[in-house]
Amino acid sequence: MRGNLLFYKIPDKKDEHFEKILDFIESKLRIENASRNIKLHRAHRLGRYNSAKIRPITAKFAYYPDREQVRQASKELKGPRMVSRNNTQEM
Repeated sequence: MRGNLLFYKIPDKKDEHFEKILDFIESKLRIENASRNIKLHRAHRLGRYNSAKIRPITAKFAYYPDREQVRQASKELKGPRMVSRNNTQEM
């Protein structure tokens, strides 16, 4: 899916809200004013909740340039990959 990114290693809580993605983008990726400037169509965890595991989050960006800005900024992070493209096929 062209407009989607997967986010890994973001702590998982039951019944959470996904402003957490925009907070992650602002704090870890250092993109200023992400909560105002970047628009998401939707974001959700993959799979069922399990307190022993951290589920990835898939986020659908409203605008492709926003997605690319986030993806490029994620390359600057040190350590294991935390953001990747979602390359699943649409049905």
